[in-house]
Amino acid sequence: MLIGGDDLPPADAGEDRQVRGEFLRYLLLGGCEELRKTGNQLHETGVRVRGALITGQLNLEGCRVPRDIGLIYCRFQQTPLLISAQIDNLFLDGSALPGLVADRLEAKDDVLLRGAEVQGDLRCL
Repeated sequence: MLIGGDDLPPADAGEDRQVRGEFLRYLLLGGCEELRKTGNQLHETGVRVRGALITGQLNLEGCRVPRDIGLIYCRFQQTPLLISAQIDNLFLDGSALPGLVADRLEAKDDVLLRGAEVQGDLRCL
């Protein structure tokens, strides 16, 4: 999903560049039961979003996400929570975050923050 391109959105980006953290969680966890019954499920490559303002909070605490999470050049309004989450890969390259809380995060492969700006705590215990 390309929202705004290869640039970091401003903190006051319009609705055309916004994605709710709760909606990302919904997608990453496979949507609702009715959607899964139709055979529609998360694409095997995972979720990829570029150039979006992530509003609200992306809370994946204790979740198992068996796909990649790519949030490239995204600006987060709130600190993402990945406490005790199990994921394949996490790509936050070029993104701006107020912090990242990922205590006991289990990543099958990579957690990449190349060029990311983390203003607050970066917790990965």
